[in-house]
Amino acid sequence: MSTTLETIAYTDPEGGTVERRVEVGPERPAGPGASFRVRDVHDPDGGGRLVQKRLGALDARRRVGAEARLEAEIRVLLRLARTFGHDAYPPELARIAGHDFDGIEPFLLVEPAPCPPSADVVGKLLTDEQEDFQRAIFRTARYLEVAGVVHGDLSPATVCWQREQRRLFVADFAHAALAGEPRGG
Repeated sequence: MSTTLETIAYTDPEGGTVERRVEVGPERPAGPGASFRVRDVHDPDGGGRLVQKRLGALDARRRVGAEARLEAEIRVLLRLARTFGHDAYPPELARIAGHDFDGIEPFLLVEPAPCPPSADVVGKLLTDEQEDFQRAIFRTARYLEVAGVVHGDLSPATVCWQREQRRLFVADFAHAALAGEPRGG
């Protein structure tokens, strides 16, 4: 995989401004039918790996909807960060590292998912694993409720399952909204 060096500026979850020189990987689609593109971002000066979610090349009408979904996802992830803080943040939920919604090319930075989408394993789970999966879904839904977040699309495409740890991970909040807010399409 080829990488290039690039300087990115963004706002961290606490509201501070960050500017970093990072290695970025090639863009790839976020998923089937997604309006977003993603790429891996790595800080060569000791920072970790992140995933940058950006808008792809879209016509004006589709871009407006995609921008609204990106903005909603940023709001939701910031709500989760502020509700749970750093130390009590549930390991089942994607964590925001930063965002730049007001720039020319709006983006969101998140920590990478620790496992592939559950669609790869969900039909292969043993009975006790299925029960653990169900409990994990309910526990995760409770975390979202505590934060006042409605996910809107908990599915095998947006959820990962770590079989060894029997832990669920919600990797995508593109269809989420804060409770009481209308959800975009």
